[in-house]
Amino acid sequence: MTDTVANPSEVSPNPSHTNGGSKPWSVPLNGSTGPDHLLLPLATPVGRVQWPPPPIVSGCRAALTQLGATPGCLGITSSWPGEGRTTVATTSALILSRDYGHPTILVELDLERPTLATRMGIPSSPGVAELVRKETGLAEAIHVVDDQLGVVVAGKVNGPIAPLAAGTLTLGLLSHLRGRAHAVVADLPPLLSSEFATQFAESCDVVALVVRSSATAVSDVRRAAQNLREAPPVILNDIASSVPRWLARLTRV
Repeated sequence: MTDTVANPSEVSPNPSHTNGGSKPWSVPLNGSTGPDHLLLPLATPVGRVQWPPPPIVSGCRAALTQLGATPGCLGITSSWPGEGRTTVATTSALILSRDYGHPTILVELDLERPTLATRMGIPSSPGVAELVRKETGLAEAIHVVDDQLGVVVAGKVNGPIAPLAAGTLTLGLLSHLRGRAHAVVADLPPLLSSEFATQFAESCDVVALVVRSSATAVSDVRRAAQNLREAPPVILNDIASSVPRWLARLTRV
């Protein structure tokens, strides 16, 4: 049987993969543990933004405390889909905007599996795809959903993903978003199922790896970490999943 992650100590990257001597940290999600100009002027918030369950909020607050109040551009990724990556990214953006008062932009870079528009009840476009195709401007692509929070969704991805992903990198989207907010949270693609995940991650100041407890193989976590420039902080998602563990292990969802 494949070993799966059950506690933070199991997900330490290979000792040969270092990040300048500092040790990666991990925070469980079970509750146990910029520029002068802002995102303003803000439009009337659209969509619906509610706090996730308290254990997730508590875990993300602990993670952000370790990262510092303003992580710059924070990338949230995982080894595989279905590990809670988008939930952690959304919650982190809410905390940065509501708790710390930072004008924050959440950007969806998982162009293959976009879900933010549906989750937040906001239009599915314009977004990243329209920006790359030069069909809209940056201000129009930022959907304001809360007092200090804007969201850039994936947009309408019509056709192959590769040209859009490459165009996003060429455009320097994350750099442009940094000029609009104090904090940027990037919902990155999973490292082991997207050929562009590593390149997107390299554009972030800090990248955190979300790991679903008792579902993700330890070997997969270590392999995913090897794809990053530095050993990543690990956020252990210990929240019960509606997907049976045996099925999650087989399907990675």
